[in-house]
Amino acid sequence: PHFGYNCFVYKRDAYPAYRLGHTCIGLQPISVTLVMNMLANATSFENLKEALTFHVGDDRVWSDTLFDSCHAYNERELDRLMKEIDTGPGQWILDGYYRARARWVIGACQNDAVRFFLRAVRKLGFNRFVSQRF
Repeated sequence: PHFGYNCFVYKRDAYPAYRLGHTCIGLQPISVTLVMNMLANATSFENLKEALTFHVGDDRVWSDTLFDSCHAYNERELDRLMKEIDTGPGQWILDGYYRARARWVIGACQNDAVRFFLRAVRKLGFNRFVSQRF
């Protein structure tokens, strides 16, 4: 088990309604973008967190994208698309993503003063703001 989503099953006839914008596949947060579309367009949704999935190889390319311009681009696309997609049923997914992302950004921060500031802002509930500071 791990945090995140990497296996998707959906009806083909629902896909044309998906709002994916120009999201880059293979980089964070493509999975959040897909799940939000699935929630908005599914007649029923089931989250199988215990499903067995595997990756061929373990290159973890996604883990090196924290400061990558494509990752930042995907973050902006996610924010833009979430204004177009009904996030009501999936707000918990977005909230969880931004909480995890904020922790990651703070952990990667090299400046002690900035890290202290970002932690304080995160504790006030501004995870989305902190998650976008990279």
